Amino acid sequence: MDTATTAGGHSEGNSMTLRDMNAAMESLPVELLYEILHLDAETGLLTWLERPAAHFPNGKPSPDLRAGMWNGKYAGREALTSADPRGYRRGQISGVWVYAHRVVRAMADGAWPDGEVDHINRDKTDNRPGNLRVVTHAENRRNTPDCERRELMRGRARK
Repeated sequence: MDTATTAGGHSEGNSMTLRDMNAAMESLPVELLYEILHLDAETGLLTWLERPAAHFPNGKPSPDLRAGMWNGKYAGREALTSADPRGYRRGQISGVWVYAHRVVRAMADGAWPDGEVDHINRDKTDNRPGNLRVVTHAENRRNTPDCERRELMRGRARK
């Protein structure tokens, strides 16, 4: 679920809204995601791919050495595994916080989602492309336990 509320739990007490965070995410080219991540479409798991020295252009030690260090530590490992306070998986790419469910949807569709990304089964860790759909804020709110409870009280059940 994406909303425009404050995204808690960011480093240094950052009070960035999710709308701001989504805009920052979308500044990353989708092509970069394909270069650095592998998406297992059956499980929704993202793993880091090996990165070339060109991804580490400046600074010391040399780009080759930094690429080797990064690849030795991260390549082949699961990516974006940190949980935010609400239970959504996230991590950083090029210094930008990204949510795994938005990255999965972007990689599955070839473009960043134009709207909120809803976990159909409500499991915030289930990022299989088939479990994620792009929806409006109102549609996303309808797929919450609170909304279902209100509808049951009004005599309308979720289908």
